[in-house]
Amino acid sequence: LPIPQGYIESEESFMAFEILGSLNKVLNEEILKISKDYEGINRLIDDKQAQIKKINDSLKDYNAQLAKLQSLKQKQISEINKQKTDRTIYAKKLDDLQAQQEELRKTLNQLKIINDKENVNSSKNDTKIVKNNQQIRQLGSSYQGGSVKRYT
Repeated sequence: LPIPQGYIESEESFMAFEILGSLNKVLNEEILKISKDYEGINRLIDDKQAQIKKINDSLKDYNAQLAKLQSLKQKQISEINKQKTDRTIYAKKLDDLQAQQEELRKTLNQLKIINDKENVNSSKNDTKIVKNNQQIRQLGSSYQGGSVKRYT
């Protein structure tokens, strides 16, 4: 390195300038290395921040889905409870209808017994039961079943 003007040219100053020149070269190399490291670290920080942002977005999506699922779960629980109450109401109505149906059967059976007794009494009053294959014709002043023969 040339010695700047105004400095005394001596061996010591020459050695000082040589040392300072070497030190300057080493420091410039160190600064360049540190600058490259700084840029690499900044890129790494940017990458990590992008990953953190991505993770935060994923967490937001997860929390939104979790809230949605919890809402659906509550809706499902309330629907199940409603169906349980509807089922108990239905079972009670079904039991009531079965009881009414049984009561109607008993009433119909009682009416049938009465109706059967009336039919037995009316059949006793009938003197003759007509069969399907008989023909009923009037002979004289009465109705009789059977084949009619004519005498000549």
